[in-house]
Amino acid sequence: MARPDKLPKILTEEETDRLLAQPNQRYFGPHRDYLYMRVMLKAGLRASEATALRPEHIDLMSGKLMVREGKGAKDRTLWIGEDMLEELQGWMDRRKATAPKAGYLLPTSKCTQVATSR
Repeated sequence: MARPDKLPKILTEEETDRLLAQPNQRYFGPHRDYLYMRVMLKAGLRASEATALRPEHIDLMSGKLMVREGKGAKDRTLWIGEDMLEELQGWMDRRKATAPKAGYLLPTSKCTQVATSR
C-alpha cells in the first residue's frame, strides 16, 4: 500500500525573519550565507540549485532568474522581486571586489562553489 505524500513544512514569517537576522552581513562569508538563504526562500530554490547559480543566470533588468539543470536535469525560469534584485546587484558589486575570479554567484572565499550536503 502506498504511503501518502507528506507536504513540506513551511517556515512562518517570524521564523524566516529570525533565520535571516542571524548572519552579520558586514563580512563576506555571512553576507553570502544570508543571500544564499534569501534566494532559496524567495525563489523556492533547492540548495543545489542555489549553489550552482552563476551571475549570467540572473537578468537584473527584467528580474528573470534561470535555473540550469535543476531537479530532473531540467531548466526553468523564475521571476524575482525588485527588493531581491537590488540585494543581488549590491552583492554582485561586492563579489567583484572581493572574489573577482569566482564563476559562481555565491562563491566561497576561495572562489569555489559552496558545498551542499545530500
